[in-house]
Amino acid sequence: MTVDLPADEIRRLGIEIAPVQVAFSTEFFRDVDLPREEFYRRLPDEPRLPVIAAAMPADFLDAIRKARAHGENVLCLINPFESCSTYTSAFSAAVVAKRDDKINVDVLNTGRALTALGAVVIEAAEMAARGAKLEEVVTAIEEATPQIDTYYAPATAEYLRRDGRISIYEMTVGSLAGMVPLVRVW
Repeated sequence: MTVDLPADEIRRLGIEIAPVQVAFSTEFFRDVDLPREEFYRRLPDEPRLPVIAAAMPADFLDAIRKARAHGENVLCLINPFESCSTYTSAFSAAVVAKRDDKINVDVLNTGRALTALGAVVIEAAEMAARGAKLEEVVTAIEEATPQIDTYYAPATAEYLRRDGRISIYEMTVGSLAGMVPLVRVW
């Protein structure tokens, strides 16, 4: 859920995604095994909000091996590693892919998540499809990402409140009663 691209874009561009882990209070899923409709249907009735965790190294390794079929080099773009253990999982998988499969793979922390990461992934795949070299793609990402921001505007502040985050915002800006915050995602 750190990037959620339409299936037709994934197929068109040959993008491979390592699925994140989703844990409800009593069940554990890989996000590819939990339809979005089911996730959102369950959300209001869950006693606790689900916990989202990084993809497992084995899932990254599987995605890297599949991505190798699309080109000579593999570029693994991840969300900010300050926010989860994604980098560790991706880097571990890259080490195994290089050692065991002789795959040239680079892991790049884009510093972006959600829609911003999706835009970066799509542009990187399109550049590669046009014949750009790995170094050119990495340079373009490094130049563009400081200019990209993602904002989250929840339909209601209820989930921020249930997650305990609303108090952090209220301590900074005052009561949010009757308002919906606009949150910048780093």
